[in-house]
Amino acid sequence: MTVEYFIQTPPPYPHEADALRRLAQQMHRAFAAVESFYLLAANIRFWEAQADALIFTPHALTVIELKACDAPVSGRVHGPWRVGDNLLRGGSAENPYQQIVTLRQTFIKYLDRNRRRFLPGERATALKGRWGHVSAALVFAPYLHPASHIITPSEAAPWLGLIGLNEVAEFIFSRISPNFDLRPQELRDLAQGTLGCRPWTEIAPLLPTDGSGAGRLWLLDADGRRTYAFPVRDGLTLGRSQENNVVIPRRYNRTSRLHAMLRVHGGEVWLYDRQSTHGIYVNGARVAAPQGIMLHAGDAIALGTGDHPATCHLLFESHTAAVPRTEITAETQR
Repeated sequence: MTVEYFIQTPPPYPHEADALRRLAQQMHRAFAAVESFYLLAANIRFWEAQADALIFTPHALTVIELKACDAPVSGRVHGPWRVGDNLLRGGSAENPYQQIVTLRQTFIKYLDRNRRRFLPGERATALKGRWGHVSAALVFAPYLHPASHIITPSEAAPWLGLIGLNEVAEFIFSRISPNFDLRPQELRDLAQGTLGCRPWTEIAPLLPTDGSGAGRLWLLDADGRRTYAFPVRDGLTLGRSQENNVVIPRRYNRTSRLHAMLRVHGGEVWLYDRQSTHGIYVNGARVAAPQGIMLHAGDAIALGTGDHPATCHLLFESHTAAVPRTEITAETQR
């Protein structure tokens, strides 16, 4: 399977269309090569609510609100939010937090009221009143500035993401609910038959192709299985700081804020250490700085000491020599 794209109506403003395009591209880069099912529905109105996007997987339903920001964001539960010296609006709500809370609550009620339109009888009955595990994310583009200061309630942490656009893959991949075991066709029926979306054919020419870039970097789980991927491009940076092209999940704290960079020279991919604290290891050997190392298909990369549990492990896949796929299931995502 792959990522499927739907849209309800085209966004009226160019900046909204651009943000949705970039979201679709991030989803495609991360998940197009995995065998799990992902569905992105763009520019959705349900009842009186308007969401920039909804992302469905068999085990998670997520409401997405996109915000364009190029400066630190500050805000809390009540009162205005700011981007630098400017207000950051939350639609008709008091602020973006109140906006995403309302969107999520409305979508939960919408799902429960309309569940029989996309689920067969017994499954619709079983899920009555069980939609409280819907997730939501405020997604800041191009990234959430590291100097941002946003205070939200601790009780919102299980369902709320405050993330940069470059962190979408990690957030979506980590969404797992025992309440949900939805089938791909049921999710398509939710998008098309219930929400009134159509296939988003216009996005196809704007998505990255397998031939773009020089390969993929797969993030591996604790058992060495592939989770999601990012394309290799010249100048790609990796680290825990949200300023990187690829943001390494925070649980891998052996990774430095600015850890590594990839350079592409005439089809060769080179990996360089950006003076990280714990170094880079390729197939168990430490990469010497500043010389770097040329990568080959199947190379195992560790950002930090290879045998440490908080080290991030990656796999390099060249477009000219594919690595066998590992199916991603709910069990491998836990």
